[in-house]
Amino acid sequence: MGRTAAWNTSYELIHGMAISTFYSQILKHSFGRQAPTNRTEPRGAWRPFPSIETYYTHTADYDAMPSGHIMTGALVLTIIDENYPEYSNIILPTGITLLSLLTWQMVNNGVHWASDYPLGLAMGLFYGRYVAHHWKYKKVQGSQAKNHEMWDIFPVVTSHFQGLTFNYTF
Repeated sequence: MGRTAAWNTSYELIHGMAISTFYSQILKHSFGRQAPTNRTEPRGAWRPFPSIETYYTHTADYDAMPSGHIMTGALVLTIIDENYPEYSNIILPTGITLLSLLTWQMVNNGVHWASDYPLGLAMGLFYGRYVAHHWKYKKVQGSQAKNHEMWDIFPVVTSHFQGLTFNYTF
């Protein structure tokens, strides 16, 4: 695989982190869940859709759900495992152990509730697999010079616009 695999993996990581962070921020704003350190209720208050100013002024009051830490960790683990399947016997146990330690540490330190993790983990696995398979498809498509229909969804953030762009290749 060599250098090409490493470059492709790095592009996949950047793509995966960009798209997963975009959707994670939408969900964090939608749920508005307090972090354990800032709780005003036994399981933390849920205040959906705070204003952007309020959210960024008091972030810990609104951004616990889903866990971006676990999402990013699962995304990285998935992309690396998809690109280096010959090392799965090392990558998976090591990655799962590190993710488990990370979850325990964040609950212990009051950064996240344990219930913040399932959605973050699911998002990391989903976007990791999506991006890895998307890039594999592009490599196969380019090498075989066949045209296949394919949809791409990317976040767009400029000084005047935040949203999504849809790209259809045929």
